[in-house]
Amino acid sequence: MKHKFCFIIMPFSEPFETYFHKIIKPAVDDNELYSVRGDSLFRSTHIMDDIWNSINESSVVIAELTGKNANVFYELGLAHALGKPAILISSNLDDVPFDLRPLRVLIYDKNDPSWGAKLQENISNAIKETLDSPAEAIPHTFRNYKKPETGEEITLSRRLKSVESKLELLRINEFNNVESAFLNNESIEFKIGDLVTHAKFGEGQIVSFEGEGENARLHVNFNAHGLKWLMNKFAKLKLI
Repeated sequence: MKHKFCFIIMPFSEPFETYFHKIIKPAVDDNELYSVRGDSLFRSTHIMDDIWNSINESSVVIAELTGKNANVFYELGLAHALGKPAILISSNLDDVPFDLRPLRVLIYDKNDPSWGAKLQENISNAIKETLDSPAEAIPHTFRNYKKPETGEEITLSRRLKSVESKLELLRINEFNNVESAFLNNESIEFKIGDLVTHAKFGEGQIVSFEGEGENARLHVNFNAHGLKWLMNKFAKLKLI
C-alpha cells in the first residue's frame, strides 16, 4: 500500500529536532503527507539502500541546510540526482553553498519573535506549490532524469558503501536500544489502520507492513515523529 510522503533531510540533533516537531512536521501534515527521515528507517536492509529508496519514492524533499551538515548535502545530492523536487531552508544564506544559491531557499530569521510560525507557513505554502508544479523545485540539469529501471541502472547505492559505516553503526545502535516485545512469548497480530502506542515514539497508526507474525516490519505513522519502520518482535507496540 503506497502513501504519499515527504522525505526530511536534516541534522539529528538539537535544535533541529525541535524544529522538526514544532515547525516542519506540522507544515507537512497540513498537506496531508507523511513525514519520513533517515532515522525513521528501522529495517533489515542497508541504511543507504533505505535512504535511496525513500528519496526515490517521496513526493517532495525538504532539506535543512543550516550548519552545513555533510550528511544533509550528501542526501540532497541524491535527491537532485533522482530529479526530486526539493524545498531548501536555512537560518542564513552563508550556510547555503554557492552552487545552490540560484535555487529558491526559505531563509528564516530567529531574531524575529514569530519566525517559527512564519517558517511553518512558508514551508506549507512551498509544499503546495511544489506538488502543483514539481519541476520548478528541480534544478534544470536534473529535470529530464529517467528513473532507473534495470538492475544494471540501479548501481549507485552499491557504490556508496565505503562511506556508510558510521551511518550503519548509528542505525544498529538505535535499533538495539529497543527491547524485545516478546519476552513473555506473547505476540499481537496487528492490521493496517490499528492505533498503537510506543514507549519512545508515542501514539501512531499502522499504515502498512511487510511479512507476517513477529518477523513483520510495521510502517507506523507516529503523531509526533512521522513515519517509522519497526520490527514487530522488537517494537513493543501496544494497541490503543
